[in-house]
Amino acid sequence: MQIKTYKFRLYPSTQQQKRITKHLYVCKEVHNLVLEQSRKAQVFNRRDLYIIVKDIKTKIILVIITNSR
Repeated sequence: MQIKTYKFRLYPSTQQQKRITKHLYVCKEVHNLVLEQSRKAQVFNRRDLYIIVKDIKTKIILVIITNSR
């Protein structure tokens, strides 16, 4: 069975580039915070990580503004 793949080339405007850059920066920071906190608490199950992410998302304003899962 062969999987179909597609390649897309994006040409964002300068405003869109800024938003994309900001979005990726916030996602990177949240990932690093979760990784740091999980290492401190030695948390390895999904439920506890979900609680950490939810807690971070409520505390940081940039994360609240950014549309991320």
